[in-house]
Amino acid sequence: MGKIGKILERAGPRPERFEGEAVRELEEAYRLRKTATRSSKAGIRAVKRQNASAVEHEKARIQDSAQKILALGLIPTWRRAEFVDQIGAELVELAGFELFYPHVFFGGEVVPAAHFSPAKLEVSLQAWYHGLADLPGELGKAVTRFRRGRLSLEEKVSLRERLLTVVQEIISYLADATDESVLEITGHEKDFRRRFEGKIARIGGLINRLNEEMVDLQGQLGFIEEVRRAVGGAPPDEFPG
Repeated sequence: MGKIGKILERAGPRPERFEGEAVRELEEAYRLRKTATRSSKAGIRAVKRQNASAVEHEKARIQDSAQKILALGLIPTWRRAEFVDQIGAELVELAGFELFYPHVFFGGEVVPAAHFSPAKLEVSLQAWYHGLADLPGELGKAVTRFRRGRLSLEEKVSLRERLLTVVQEIISYLADATDESVLEITGHEKDFRRRFEGKIARIGGLINRLNEEMVDLQGQLGFIEEVRRAVGGAPPDEFPG
């Protein structure tokens, strides 16, 4: 029996005559989860290209994957729910990236969208919180890789300031995630707490890194201004490299 068969075995007793088909359904669920993950990544790339129709297409593919998993009747109910929650987190991450990306990269006002909630996205609280907790890291990677021409030091500082504003907005969405009643509602309490707290710790690390980068950049700006005043000229606004 392979890995998937062992997972099914741990899920509890089942009629032997359903074993082969149940294994095939579990394999299909894994395939659908991978499809959703790929769609989320493709949707994020589409957001960066400002291709709204492609973003909607990838959202629809994610939702379709979840619906197909729900239709797999031989997998234990708790296992189907776990797959659907994982897929839902991908949808939350993509929808959040689409919402906050314009502010971080183009300076648009941060206005929480009416459709951005677990009810509107039709995801569980567990999927909602996990998707939100992954979002700052995805935006942070986008900032690190952003190369629109050659950014001045001022632009680099502004980019990080806007990302920090967005991270604080996301944290406000997460504010009640540690409430005991919420943890109870989401189920799998211990596992949820362990994974969720790990993601929150990574958000804290991102905040610290951004603050350190801004201190360094602002220090460079201060040095350049001192040189400018000393020589009475206009030195380059950025250090080489």
